[in-house]
Amino acid sequence: MKRKILVPVDFSPVSHNAYCYARELAKVFNCTLELIHAYSVSYTNNTVTSLMAESGMAKTVQAKMDTFIGKYKEDELGTILTKVVINKHIKRSAAVPLIVQQSKADDVFLIVMGTTGKHELGAYMLGSVGSRVAQRAHSPVLLIPEKAKYRPFQNILYASNFESSPKSMLREIINFSNLFRSAVHFVHVKGKESGEDFQETKKEIFDQLFKGGDPAFSFNMDLVKNDSVVNGLNQYADENKIDLIVLVNKQRGFFDSLMGKSESKNMALDMKHPLMVYHYPAYKQLKK
Repeated sequence: MKRKILVPVDFSPVSHNAYCYARELAKVFNCTLELIHAYSVSYTNNTVTSLMAESGMAKTVQAKMDTFIGKYKEDELGTILTKVVINKHIKRSAAVPLIVQQSKADDVFLIVMGTTGKHELGAYMLGSVGSRVAQRAHSPVLLIPEKAKYRPFQNILYASNFESSPKSMLREIINFSNLFRSAVHFVHVKGKESGEDFQETKKEIFDQLFKGGDPAFSFNMDLVKNDSVVNGLNQYADENKIDLIVLVNKQRGFFDSLMGKSESKNMALDMKHPLMVYHYPAYKQLKK
């Protein structure tokens, strides 16, 4: 069974950018892409008129999907030269439940979706939907900001604010970084006035890194002082040329528990760098 990357789309430029990003990852992992689109209709009865209207809507959406997939110019493709097998899944449904349900499939090992800036909310599949999918999905979720372009992950930031991250999950992050020969940056953000101690988390990470000998990759462990976790991560990512930020979801509502409710609702919208959300314990390994 060949694995696939699930790509929710709403036909906007933001989701098209995420689709282009996913095409590159499909080459790295040698997998197929499944584009998924959820649509709704206002008709609630089963009259002939309503059924005809819904049929017309389905055909319109199908045409949009075909146009979306074929919307390329050679000079816009960048390094996308290898043909990628693409499947299409279109269904009348609410977006989040459909995406979450599809993420349960054994062959879906990653979800890639676009997310807008917090001041440019628009299409229903983006913005806060990305944040909700990231919390509920049964596969890792990679959120792509609207202006992010694919490049190999040379520097990966692992947000170690999730105290006592499971050893198996930490090992998975390390294995993923090895696919791209990435340097890993373990970053802990603490409030400027906070008295919390990073040493316990730091020791756990060191124990895992040096288990069985010296690690085969470079790494940094840094403490960032900022009252906003999101701003602290973005600040560090900007200063250290980070290509990917990784968070681990150990509980439902983890955005709230990590950053407080006022920040969590903007979390996925505020990120300027690609953001990977892993789920523990129900995570799927990202291997070639």
